[in-house]
Amino acid sequence: MGFMERKSKWSLILPEGLEEYDVVSYCRSCRRESREYGKPSIKAMNCWKIIVEAYIEFKDQVIGFVKENIKSYNNCWAQYRVLGDGFILLINCRGWRNMWDLRSKLIDDLMKQGVIDKPYLPYRRAGGYYDSNFGPWRLWARDYYPDKLRITNIVHARSICPFDGAIMEFTGKGLKCGLCGLFIPETLLYEAVENGIAEYVPKQGFYRDKVFILRYVGSDRFIVEPKKG
Repeated sequence: MGFMERKSKWSLILPEGLEEYDVVSYCRSCRRESREYGKPSIKAMNCWKIIVEAYIEFKDQVIGFVKENIKSYNNCWAQYRVLGDGFILLINCRGWRNMWDLRSKLIDDLMKQGVIDKPYLPYRRAGGYYDSNFGPWRLWARDYYPDKLRITNIVHARSICPFDGAIMEFTGKGLKCGLCGLFIPETLLYEAVENGIAEYVPKQGFYRDKVFILRYVGSDRFIVEPKKG
């Protein structure tokens, strides 16, 4: 979903005890440290964003849910702005677990309310502007903090296709089923190794727009399964 008309300014949603100054100064120090270190700072590594795009008619519902639930996450805050006949909302969390738990709750609520039509919300690490300097965010652990990974070489990665039972083997770019063509990019594999789980929505091919869960279970083995919802 994209909204191309005139944009409004960002509005903040802050939990109790957090001020706008705290957010601004934290983000500035993250960018400064990353420039000085020549790699994503620890703050960038621990910064996770949930992305919500929806039509304007759902704006109050989404903001209401976020305001209520963000109270339980002292290390999360949000910002939103109107984009033509829609709006975009970003939830920023310090810590992957905070982000993943809040995102799961938000997906369940927005599905029930009819705001989204599949059990998925985009997410990422830090801001997109970091990628031009440091590469894809899913590879930051491999490239800059390999101690965060249980394995750093995935050339022997394997999985079983959830649709036909064929072995999915590493092609050099990701896992691929030789029968149905299901493909999981290399970047997702490294994300799953780091956090134990990742979610993926192919943008093209037979399985376009279907949500997949990828789990790392150790010893070069991954589990791929469609997400129910």
